[in-house]
Amino acid sequence: ATSGQLHVSGEFEQHVRGMLKDVRSRRFANGFTDQWLKLSGLNRVAVNPDYYPDFNNDLKQYMRDETRHFFVEILNNDLSALNLLDSDFTMLNLPLAEHYGITGPVDNEFIRVALKPSDHRGGLLGHGSVLLSNSSGDDSHPIYRGVWIRDRLLGDTPASPPPDVPDLDQENPDFASMSLKQKLEVHREKESCASCHRNIDPWGVPLKTFDAVGRWRT
Repeated sequence: ATSGQLHVSGEFEQHVRGMLKDVRSRRFANGFTDQWLKLSGLNRVAVNPDYYPDFNNDLKQYMRDETRHFFVEILNNDLSALNLLDSDFTMLNLPLAEHYGITGPVDNEFIRVALKPSDHRGGLLGHGSVLLSNSSGDDSHPIYRGVWIRDRLLGDTPASPPPDVPDLDQENPDFASMSLKQKLEVHREKESCASCHRNIDPWGVPLKTFDAVGRWRT
């Protein structure tokens, strides 16, 4: 850089690629992935043992590692960034593969695993790191997940909710027996909520097919 050689055609790319091959580049990949995708949320969400008595907290780190390894696989192999949205592979070790109900890995080492349509995975939205960190710990949370998609993937962060938004259960005596879809419909009926929720709920509701800990359910 001091000699000005980085301005020579091809030199800059050559050095960048050389840096990416260095083992120290992993710190960049991990830090960037954690910050961009807000993976720290994994540590903030407490999984409810009443709903998920068999959940092992070690899986939280494996979920984070899946996303980190996935990003590195795309970066180091010059794969299309569209894989972040939809891919036919992911990176798994044995404990996480068993959690997802996928076969392939035989130990704790992360490897690239080909996905079948029946695996219901592919892309970041199938990663436990994203699904768990945007859940309530009891169940899926479509608003959290919808906001995350808008914020992290689309660069279109929704406005914060107004401070005077009333609780839903104060509006409907049958609130406890209402389905999630019905509760969200009540939100969209409120003028103060509708403008935001109509652009959040459609992103998050489809991800109800994944529970709080990222497992597929019908």
